[in-house]
Amino acid sequence: EDHFVQIGSKNAVSSDTSRHTTDAASENTDSWLDRIEVGKMLGSGQYSYVFEAILDSTIHIDTEKAYVVKVSGNYADLDPDVAEENFDLAALAVEIVDLLSPHPSIPETLHFVKNTPNIFWDSISRSTSGHRANHLELPPDISTEDRERILSCTNISITVSERAVPTHDHLLDYSLNLPASMVRCFWRQLFEVLAYAHGRNVMMYDTKLWNFMLSNGSVIAFDWNMGLI
Repeated sequence: EDHFVQIGSKNAVSSDTSRHTTDAASENTDSWLDRIEVGKMLGSGQYSYVFEAILDSTIHIDTEKAYVVKVSGNYADLDPDVAEENFDLAALAVEIVDLLSPHPSIPETLHFVKNTPNIFWDSISRSTSGHRANHLELPPDISTEDRERILSCTNISITVSERAVPTHDHLLDYSLNLPASMVRCFWRQLFEVLAYAHGRNVMMYDTKLWNFMLSNGSVIAFDWNMGLI
């Protein structure tokens, strides 16, 4: 247990050294923001929102993979201390994924900006629409409540990462019984990725089944922001 250190302690790896973390004021970050579009919302929680990421062709990526934008912020309905912790958890997730990458069961991070002034703007409530340099536009199909909550942030963190696309297959229909061999295969992959993380002094603190996904016959582990290192 002494080998596992809680993030935020003086012994933890600093997120400032992450190869994906950048200052929002830097030219590199501005360049990234100008080459990303936010697609439909894929999911949301108390602390973050996940959207499809539409990346410009000038970004060197694997065109066979899909990508997401995860947004964390100091929402108006959060206590300031909780909001600050939210930024730290977003950085923690990137930090852990960097330590564990590359691994076929862990989506890699492409880019991360921590605690930057909110760069989202809302064309729905403006008389003008279209692209604004170095800003991201919220998609028109999200709810008014979610839109207002994101726009209430003075600061946000942005993570661009690979997307784990769930498998849509009749064999995975919960109304059917899965073959025992398939169940064993999935459980073995789950334990293998956890053992891999433990071997690098990383423990997934928030280990629950909905933080794992089946994609093309493989188990994908995500939401590492509750990890320990």
